[in-house]
Amino acid sequence: MALPCSECNLAFKDLKTFHIHFSRLHQTCERYTCKVGSCFTSFKLYPSFSKHVKGKHGIPYQSDVVEPPTEILTPDCDKAESSTTCDVPLNFNDDSDASMLCDMPVQSNEEINFTDLLVKQEDILVAKLYANPAFPRNLVDKVVKDFSDYFSNPFFENFRDTVTSSLDPALPSDTRKKIESIFETLQKPFEHLQTEYKRLKYFESCGDYIPPESYQIFAREERVKTKGGVTLQMKEVTGQIIPLKKLFKRFFELPDMIPENDEYYKLYLLLHDIVDLLHAKGLPKNIGPVISVTVKEHNLLYMTLTKENLKPKHHNLVHYERLFSQLGPYGLLSTIRYEAKHRLLTKTCDTCMSRVNLSRTVAIKQQLSFCFRCVSNAPLKHAMVVGPCQLVDLKDSHMFPAYSLTLPDKIFDNTSQFLANWVEYKGTKYQPRQVIVYDTNDEGLFLFAEIQFIIPYEDCPLFICSPLDTVNYYSEVRGYEVKRPLTQNLNWFALEQGKLLDPNPLCIYNLPSGDEVIVLKYL
Repeated sequence: MALPCSECNLAFKDLKTFHIHFSRLHQTCERYTCKVGSCFTSFKLYPSFSKHVKGKHGIPYQSDVVEPPTEILTPDCDKAESSTTCDVPLNFNDDSDASMLCDMPVQSNEEINFTDLLVKQEDILVAKLYANPAFPRNLVDKVVKDFSDYFSNPFFENFRDTVTSSLDPALPSDTRKKIESIFETLQKPFEHLQTEYKRLKYFESCGDYIPPESYQIFAREERVKTKGGVTLQMKEVTGQIIPLKKLFKRFFELPDMIPENDEYYKLYLLLHDIVDLLHAKGLPKNIGPVISVTVKEHNLLYMTLTKENLKPKHHNLVHYERLFSQLGPYGLLSTIRYEAKHRLLTKTCDTCMSRVNLSRTVAIKQQLSFCFRCVSNAPLKHAMVVGPCQLVDLKDSHMFPAYSLTLPDKIFDNTSQFLANWVEYKGTKYQPRQVIVYDTNDEGLFLFAEIQFIIPYEDCPLFICSPLDTVNYYSEVRGYEVKRPLTQNLNWFALEQGKLLDPNPLCIYNLPSGDEVIVLKYL
């Protein structure tokens, strides 16, 4: 039995090899998920995970035979002899530290400007280094210097001379000049980003970096040594602020921006009006009812869109009209609140060796992280992110006749499709062997199905599922007892994600009695 990696679906024969792989390639992952069979048990600590894997699944710590990791394929994928494996995701993951490269427009070879492409990728690389909260800013200087030294090394010059001298003499002169110009461009990397001053000014000129503005909080006395002795001088204590209007303006200039007629955008506009009222230094006395109406519209629209109750912060907004009538404009008031859960900001503080003006350092680092999103031109959130895939012909599977009639016309006409090991759609990750809810029966019980294949279909994943029979409802465990029908292979069907009754994927739990139970996440 093999132990698959929950992130990249590589299988390992022993725990030692798996731990080396996971600790090196998936350092940002905070949990260990067991994917042996249909277990899907998650652990925060590795010792608990290893104890579970060794005790329940019999995976040894170290095997006697060393074998290379093999990729876990979806069911029936390995039966297609003509299939080819594609390890490149069909999309990049926006919620991880995976490389977010710029989506350059597709051009013909004659229109491609190599210098512009190189400069753009240099900008993305530097912005990505700045965006990592674990990297101090002086590390970027070292990376830029090392890259520059590498391409100015005599070895690279010899490589350039070797390539240019081995070109075909019959090659057109224009093509030869282009190749030589490419090497000349490579010999001067990061020319416009040599120092941090140049980098920040360059990103600021592009509109991607918004520098924090300093403002005086108060002044305090400080002892200063002078030639005449120790004297007391007043020293300003400053804070850092980032203009919200500049930040939101640049934020909504990113790809797939929210249209103005969207309900969520209206919610943002109402929140923007509330923020403007809170920051105002002077307001007319009769503005109280306007504040009350704006807050009510915001809270009602929030409950309508999210289908959730109001949070305590929303209830606090209700009292703003009364506070204004008693205390005046909110911009003249001051509140201090300590937030202990800012993980990225605290991580930045831990890696910063200097404690001089730490608030400004954290503010700059936060803006550089936002700068990386702007430079890479990444969307706010990809609708669908696809993991490793395998290209197969669906007709080669003996199960194709069972679900062929439920396939969309485009897939039915072209059965050569990619089967994904996992798909993340709007923040929800789907994998084969997970369970989904697709309908209800006449008795009001939910109908479940087990995912067998996942096809990345246009902008929405398509699931090939095998149905499960819902027996009854277990009130003790708040779950539904299910059984696998004897003829389930004849009842397979295709279903798009948008037609699910509940978008949350579920798992099957085995009771001590041997019954299989499915528990809904929101119960």
